[in-house]
Amino acid sequence: MKNFWLTFFEGLVEVKMKGIGAERFINRLCKEGVAVFQFKKLDKEISTYQIRLSNIRSLRKIARGQAFKFSFTRRKGMPFFLNKLMKNKGLVIGIPFFIAIVFVLSNIVWSIKIDGASIETEQKIRKQLKLMDVRIGKFSFNEGDPKAIQKRLTDEIPNITWIGVQSRGAVYHLRVVEKLIPKKEIDKSYPMLVSTKKAYIVQTMIETGQILVVKKQLVEKGQPLVDGYIGSGENPKYVGAKGIVLGETWYQTTSEVPLKTTFQKLTGNTKTKHQLKLFNITIPIWGFGHSKFKEKTIERVQTDFHFWKWKIPLSIVKVQYNEAVTTIRILTQEEGMELAKENAYKDLLLSIPPDAKVLKRNLLQKKISSDKVMVMMHYEVIEDIAAGSGDEDEYPISDSDEIE
Repeated sequence: MKNFWLTFFEGLVEVKMKGIGAERFINRLCKEGVAVFQFKKLDKEISTYQIRLSNIRSLRKIARGQAFKFSFTRRKGMPFFLNKLMKNKGLVIGIPFFIAIVFVLSNIVWSIKIDGASIETEQKIRKQLKLMDVRIGKFSFNEGDPKAIQKRLTDEIPNITWIGVQSRGAVYHLRVVEKLIPKKEIDKSYPMLVSTKKAYIVQTMIETGQILVVKKQLVEKGQPLVDGYIGSGENPKYVGAKGIVLGETWYQTTSEVPLKTTFQKLTGNTKTKHQLKLFNITIPIWGFGHSKFKEKTIERVQTDFHFWKWKIPLSIVKVQYNEAVTTIRILTQEEGMELAKENAYKDLLLSIPPDAKVLKRNLLQKKISSDKVMVMMHYEVIEDIAAGSGDEDEYPISDSDEIE
């Protein structure tokens, strides 16, 4: 295989020789250092063989004074291929120009598709993309890393649970999963309103229906609060149960804080390098030398190139070195206690409805050791505990971590 490629790039010429004594002439060529390939004896006087293009002069020199007639019947290899191309300069210029045009157009954003989002959310996403300078007509390798775009959109648009960003050549494809926020329909009536958890009744604001509980009454989870039927006897009238029942509920949260924490803090000093990556080979194109940072974090962003709709093994890699310093935070027991209480309160807010009100907070238990602080907090919360029951779209009774 190695000899094949060597002879291909050098070029081969097939020689047709007419005369008697071809074998002796071939032996003389070999002695003079002329490599001979594919020697064939066609008849008593005619034979063919191949030699390298670079050995033509040697052949002519050795053939002088010999009783042979020579002719070149075939030419192959890179030199002859290039010679043919040079005769077709339009094709030589046109093919690379066409490839370059397709390559450039394949790496420009021509479309941004958004699937799974409502019209309102899609408008928010497109507006945010414009603020991020991600728009149609720009080169895709200037648009940034799809993961960075994904994180920015998730942070900026609150009603998105997840968004996937894919760069498919000239098309950005975004798949969106919106948050399903269950909204209690106050204007909708149910056959019955029941309690979603154990609680003390604080206040009732009923529009329609018959109230079954009184203030300061202790109710259990699933206990009826408002009946959608009014009246007594054999023919009660259905008006639907609709309204709000506020109850005092109880929660416990636990938080643990280490007194000594080691973390890295960025100083803001950076060094950026750009590399061209072909297969697994990287070639520096901007930003040479090594970073002088003793401690650093490294961020790599790879932007792939496309040809038409196919990804090619060529990409630009941006490597950013961020200087960092190691910081040790040491808290006193009092500071650790306050931070643990604050974290416990944050955990509580994640588990109660947004419109709930925290009445009291009490420290149930604390543990202090040489390296950490642990607290267990108790909270009294006022929230709407009523949920519709008996409807096809029955409001789910949540299994929260309130104290039974």
